[in-house]
Amino acid sequence: MLAIRRAKQMEQGIQYWLSSNNEQGQNRGIAFMTLTMGHNPADSAEKLAHAISKARTALTTGGEYRDRKRGDRYNFQIAGIISRIEVTWSQRHGYHFHLHLLLMIDRPLTASDLVNLQARFHHRWQKALAKEGVEADIRQSDIRPVDDFDDASQVLLSQYLNKTAPWNVAKEMTMETRKTGHTKRSWSYFELLTALCTDASTNKQWFPLRKGEIVTWDRPNHLIVSNQTTGEIIAERSMYGKNQLWRVIHELEAVMKGMRPYRVSNKPRTQDSQLDRAWSAFLRNSHGLETNDADTVSKRTGVGEVIGYISPSEWMTNYANHPENIIRTVRADAHI
Repeated sequence: MLAIRRAKQMEQGIQYWLSSNNEQGQNRGIAFMTLTMGHNPADSAEKLAHAISKARTALTTGGEYRDRKRGDRYNFQIAGIISRIEVTWSQRHGYHFHLHLLLMIDRPLTASDLVNLQARFHHRWQKALAKEGVEADIRQSDIRPVDDFDDASQVLLSQYLNKTAPWNVAKEMTMETRKTGHTKRSWSYFELLTALCTDASTNKQWFPLRKGEIVTWDRPNHLIVSNQTTGEIIAERSMYGKNQLWRVIHELEAVMKGMRPYRVSNKPRTQDSQLDRAWSAFLRNSHGLETNDADTVSKRTGVGEVIGYISPSEWMTNYANHPENIIRTVRADAHI
């Protein structure tokens, strides 16, 4: 699983960063920040996904971050940032998009740094979201230091990769869906998909889409499959009870196609500054954290580090058109 590979790379990078010194011989620090956004059950996944993408970009563009005299990067000595958009869904509150950030600070991290970083990042976050008609309350955001890669830090950072870090994956795959059914308070995409695929009453409603087809829900209990180009209706289906949860899967699949949930600051083109040299060293010691998914698979360094990779064509041929293979794979991974 690529997420497990990412988590391993991150672990290597964090351990290097926390055990190394900057060019002045000082310890380095890491700030773990979570930024949230207001939402209600009526907000669509499309609206919230668009808003959070815009807000994330606004955090590190412009003079407030990049200016060499007044910008946050230089004032706080931020070598680089790793970010991930995460989304959960609940029956009561709807979609909850939020952003996790790891800020790699090339100097000792102080309590004052944490307060000021949160305030300045949240200011840009709030301003960008307001342009999209979304509110953000700093009281719902959080920032804390990562001092050591101990058990507490592992629990904290496992949230960052959507609970797919190596130290959590087995527990997450086997506990929630088996013990609580569909009543879990909030679900990530893969938690909900696993629950639906391993439930005999809901996995029968899975169906593959042919090229150019899309799913829309015109009512809470009714979906339409149509041709994206012509608008021709291919099929209709009524969904009741737990089967209505497939709507969440369909909506998240649609909005996540054009999104990059996981983002790492670019590798510096030059080594002209201390921050650029520090970030290059971090990436070097994380062994490929900045590479895309395909490159991560092709550059794997050890047996068992990457469990498997499904290409787009293989997904359509062997999985999307044969949902029983998806269900069989999920059951095997969850030891059900």
